Amino acid sequence: MDKPFITEDGKEITSDMFDTLAEPWDRGELIGLPGPYVSTPGRPPHNVETKLVALRFPVAMVEAIDAKAKAKGVSRSQCVRDAVWADLIKA
Repeated sequence: MDKPFITEDGKEITSDMFDTLAEPWDRGELIGLPGPYVSTPGRPPHNVETKLVALRFPVAMVEAIDAKAKAKGVSRSQCVRDAVWADLIKA
């Protein structure tokens, strides 16, 4: 049996998840920005142009986001970026 891959926050990454993440690369559709690196989830590097996206959520949803962010040890913004990124890679 292969040794499982575990993220810093204790979640297991399955072979199916790796396959899903690899699909765009297998098709030659790299996710990220061209250059000496491929951008990954998280705050963009300082040399990458960014754009503010303001969103409104119900209070209960913000409280849920904040609770999840606190549990993960990340900011609210990072928690939202992670959720959007996860949805984009499933598309």
